[in-house]
Parts: sequence; structure tokens; C-alpha cells
Amino acid sequence: MATGLVNAGEIEKLDLLLQAGYDVNRRNDYGVPLIANAFVSCCASPDKKEQIVNKLLDLKADPKSEKNFRYSNGCTHVPPGVHVKIKEDTAMFEYINYLTNDQKYTRYCFQDLGEDPNFITRIPHKLTDYPVTAAMYYLSDWRLMAEADLTNLRTVLDAKLDINRVDTTSKNTVYWTFTLFTTVYCHSPHAFFLFFERKAELGKPHWRGMSFMAAAKMFDNEVALQAYEDWQQMQAEKRIEEVEGASSQLVELQTPMLSSNSSAVQDEQHETEIVMV
Repeated sequence: MATGLVNAGEIEKLDLLLQAGYDVNRRNDYGVPLIANAFVSCCASPDKKEQIVNKLLDLKADPKSEKNFRYSNGCTHVPPGVHVKIKEDTAMFEYINYLTNDQKYTRYCFQDLGEDPNFITRIPHKLTDYPVTAAMYYLSDWRLMAEADLTNLRTVLDAKLDINRVDTTSKNTVYWTFTLFTTVYCHSPHAFFLFFERKAELGKPHWRGMSFMAAAKMFDNEVALQAYEDWQQMQAEKRIEEVEGASSQLVELQTPMLSSNSSAVQDEQHETEIVMV
């Protein structure tokens, strides 16, 4: 009931429910706490959404204790069309990003809740569950793709996401890094430039011994390939500029020295002429 009121932005009705003693830490049938649903609310009014979130926080809804919450909560219901098992738990930031990419509450998760951006989630598979960094969902941020908005990616990187950490499982030999996942899921050149700036390891072999470029070719990610070529060209031009700049500085330093030496020689010649006279 409360989830429906939160999504509809029905603040007055929600107030009545809360005044009647509704538990703000109650979870729905899937194990999702009300505060998490408020974060990802589809309420049309951002102001009402923020009012509801603040109201729940004021009533001691505790997102810190719910950072990593269990989805099922004992629920055996499987939604229609779902043919894989539901993950047992999730990080709050993963839940927010997976559903809304909300920038404000993404910052809230990392800056106020202190969540770990390296939280490992698992992709269900018929053979095994593949471990991946939950931050991979930021690669499909609609603002990133539509507006080249790097806000969420910068937030998660500033929160110390290790883009070069290898995630593996004892059941197989799958080795992934966040950088390698970009070759599969990322199609934003601006995001690739950001990863390159943050020292992404591109030549180190990972899954099946692949480097970044080999994986990009395998998954036919033309954006990744072009971004890498552009980055290499930019770095080459930058090195040329640095060399030219260093050469110019050296010439500037040497010019006063040459002028000083020339003046000294002239002074010495003048003194010699005076002595001879």
C-alpha cells in the first residue's frame, strides 16, 4: 500500500498511513524497504519525491541498515516473464541505478551512506553466476548516452571504484575487470576518455587472455575502438607539444647565457685595448 502512495506522490494519504502507525522500515513482498522504493519512485513531481524521502528519513527510516538488502524476503512469487532466479541481495546504489540512474541519490549512497562502489553482484546463468561489479549499470545510464552526462560515472569513480580489479569465481576461469566490461556495455566515447584518464589498464590480458582492444574487436564495439585510436592520437600530440615546449624553454634559458657570455667577451676585449694603449 505504502509503495503505491510513494509512487503516486500522494503525500497527504501517506501521512495518514504513517500517522496510523505504519512501520517505515517495512519491506514489500520482494524484500525491498520503503526508503529504497522512495529513492527510485516514479513520482512525476521531483519536489514531491524529495518531500517523501525526507519525510521517511525524518521518521527514522534507516537506509544505512538497508544498504545491502535481500530481495526475496522469503517470497516465493516469480513475476511473469522472469525465467531466471532473482538475485538474493543488492546494494542500494545498484538498485537506484538499475531503475532510475538518479544522480542525487547516487551521490547520497556514496557520500552519505558510504557505500562501496566495488560491491559485487552476480549475473544469473544456467552454468554459474558471473560475478561483476555492480557499478557496471552506470554504463547504461540514459543521461550518459543521450546527453554525454558523466555525472554518475564521475561520482562512482571518485568513490574509489577500482576499474582494474579482477573479479573471478572459483567455479570457472572467467576473469573480468570493470574496464573490460566497458567493451561490452559502454557505447559512449566520453565515458571511454574518462576511463583512459583514470588509468584504465588497456594492455593487460584478462578474460581469455584478451586485452582491451582484443575484447573490443571481439564484441564489435566500434565506439571503443575509435575512442582508443583517438586517445592514442591525442596522447601522441600531447607528447609532441611537451617536447616542443621543453625545447622552447631550453632556448629561452640559453639565450640570456649567450648574451651574458657575449657581453663578457666584449668587456674583456675593451679592457685589453685600454691596457695596450
